[in-house]
Amino acid sequence: MLSYGIGTDPTPPPSSSDAAPSPPDAAQPLGVDAAKATAADSGSVDAATPDASIQPSVDAGGETTQTDADASDDAASTMVDVDGAACQGTPCLAGQRCLGGVCVCDAVSCGGCCNGMACEPGSASAACGTGGAACEACPSDALCSAASVCTACGAAGQPCCAGSSCDASLSCGAANVCECVPSCAGKACGASDGCGGSCEEGACGSGQVCSNGACTCNATSCAGCCEGTTCQAGNANAACGSGGVACSACTSEPGLGACYQPWVLAAPQGPWEHDTSGPFTCQNPTPPPAPSPH
Repeated sequence: MLSYGIGTDPTPPPSSSDAAPSPPDAAQPLGVDAAKATAADSGSVDAATPDASIQPSVDAGGETTQTDADASDDAASTMVDVDGAACQGTPCLAGQRCLGGVCVCDAVSCGGCCNGMACEPGSASAACGTGGAACEACPSDALCSAASVCTACGAAGQPCCAGSSCDASLSCGAANVCECVPSCAGKACGASDGCGGSCEEGACGSGQVCSNGACTCNATSCAGCCEGTTCQAGNANAACGSGGVACSACTSEPGLGACYQPWVLAAPQGPWEHDTSGPFTCQNPTPPPAPSPH
C-alpha cells in the first residue's frame, strides 16, 4: 500500500504508460515516406531521385507498360515524313507531301508545276509546267499549251495569243489559230491582198475589167477594140474594131484601106453613106457604085 505524507502533492505520479514519448534518436534512419516528407518540408528534392510518374509501370502480369513520355515521342514521330498526313502538326496542302518534317512540292506530290512550295495546275501562261518542275511564266508572244509547255503564238498558223490577239495584219480564226484575212478594199486590181496573194477585184483603167487579179480588155469592158489589155476607140486605121474584138490594122490594099463603119444607102437610089450605128471595120474608102435605076 502506498502512503502519502503530509504536505506532499496529492496528485499521484504518472504511470509508465502515460509518460511522454521520447524524441527519436538522430542516428536512427527515417522511413522512405518520412524522408520524402522531410525533403518536401525543406524545399529540396534530390534531382537524382526518379519521378514515379515517368517511370515504366508493371502490370499485374509482370509486363512493362508504355509511359506517357513514350507515347508523346511516338505521336511526334508520326508527324514526320508521312505523305499526305500531318507534318509537324500541320496538314499538307493538295499537291504537297511531308518530307523531313516540312510540307514540300516536288515531282512525287505534284502533277502540275511547283510555284515555290505551292502546286499549280500548270496550264496557265503565268504558271506553266508539268511533272512537278518549277512553274514558268510564258513571254508575251507565247502561251501555255495543252501539254503545259510555253508555245509560240501570234504568227500565221500559230495559236492565238492571250485575248485572241495575233500579229499585225493577222486575225484569230474560228479554230483559235492566227490566219491572214485578205484585204482588197480600195486597192487596185492585182494589188497585194496582204496575205501573199493578189486582189482579184479592184480598179482598172478605162475599158478594162479585173479578172483573176489582172486588168484585161474584153467585150464586156471595151466598146472599141482591144489592143492587148488596152481598150482602143477602134476607129483608127492602125487600130480598128468594135465590140471588144482584137484591133485590126487596116492596109492600103483594095477594099481594106480605111477604118469605117459600114456603107449604107441613104435612099434607094443613093447616095452611099456610113452607118453610124454600125461597127468600125476595115473598109474600102471608096463607096460602092450607085444602084442602077429601074
